[in-house]
Amino acid sequence: MAPDFHALILEGVFYLEDGGFWCRQDTGKVVSVLGTLKPLFGQPVHFAAHHVPPNPPQMGAWGLGSCLLAPSGHCYFGHDKDPSSMLQVKGQGMLSGSGVRLLDGSMVTFQVLFMQLNAHHARLLAASAMTVEQMRDTVMSAGDTATTITDLTDRANNLAGLMETLSGMVKEPED
Repeated sequence: MAPDFHALILEGVFYLEDGGFWCRQDTGKVVSVLGTLKPLFGQPVHFAAHHVPPNPPQMGAWGLGSCLLAPSGHCYFGHDKDPSSMLQVKGQGMLSGSGVRLLDGSMVTFQVLFMQLNAHHARLLAASAMTVEQMRDTVMSAGDTATTITDLTDRANNLAGLMETLSGMVKEPED
């Protein structure tokens, strides 16, 4: 049986509207970013956020094409000053409604992070520390020497369950 995972992947255009922060996914579905993160509040997490340029990247465009603010002449992240810069934030810490308190005691606030993601095609990933350990254990145990056909079948089922879970998160995260 596949482990119970608590992780999310949001990818699309992030934007602020009506006091909320939203992600319009490539499928057209709009999800609340804080609403999606809420099940992870109060838990230690691994997280990452970064701008995602189109493939192929648009050389010379703001954020290699990930920034939608070029027509306005101003970008909250600073693409108007350095068009080639790309947001890359990652870390581990305790997730709350206001941000992530990192292990070193510093804080990544949602207010700042959301301004840097606003009007950009980007990706936001978060997983509970327990989920990351479960995924690591599942992958590592696949390399152990199996002693029976039943062991091999169980490991294959665990890996298949992990892949199905991860595939489902990429396609359609929960609101």
